[in-house]
Amino acid sequence: MSHNDNDHAGGLNVITKHYPEVIVIAEQAVIDKSINVSSELANETPAHMLCENNQIKWLNLTIEMHINTLESNDNNRSCVAYIIDTQRRLFLAGDIEKETEYEFLKREVLAPVDVLLAPHHGSRTSSTLDFIDAVSPKHVIFTAGYANQYGFPKEDIQNRYKLKGAKTLVSGDSGQISIDFEPSNYAIREYRSDIAPFWYNSLFRFGEKVKAE
Repeated sequence: MSHNDNDHAGGLNVITKHYPEVIVIAEQAVIDKSINVSSELANETPAHMLCENNQIKWLNLTIEMHINTLESNDNNRSCVAYIIDTQRRLFLAGDIEKETEYEFLKREVLAPVDVLLAPHHGSRTSSTLDFIDAVSPKHVIFTAGYANQYGFPKEDIQNRYKLKGAKTLVSGDSGQISIDFEPSNYAIREYRSDIAPFWYNSLFRFGEKVKAE
């Protein structure tokens, strides 16, 4: 769990209730919330591992985690994670903003990746040019609902990545985004264009009002 905001940790208590064997990886504030928010879990601490610059091996993956403990702001204290196999590297950037981006640059935490979950849903508070240069992603996924009230992802932020040669996808436009990894490559499938079986997906473009002929 990256941090305490409801859109990132809102389902934590449901998960720990139904899957009591799960190990929660997060910062201390998220662990504390999972204990205190739900009366059913009061005084019960879920099995957990603190994010603080930790690394674990799981199956054939290396999961490398970092956190900026110098910040008190929830977004900037996001627990970020690299997921690495022998060929590919993904970066889950949580909601980090420019202050933590610069801190990670200073600490030489950032490295080139294949796929990036863009920080803070494509907000202008994040995705500085120095950050983009350091991670130089091939694909960037913006997790943002269709026509959301914040206007995420911001068009100029998307363009920053595109100007650096990255291909961008927005979950609110694509629907479910699936990434299939093979030994030598990976393929990205979008639910609305590649997966959905409904006949109208070939007739209507999502988000447009089109009268059927």
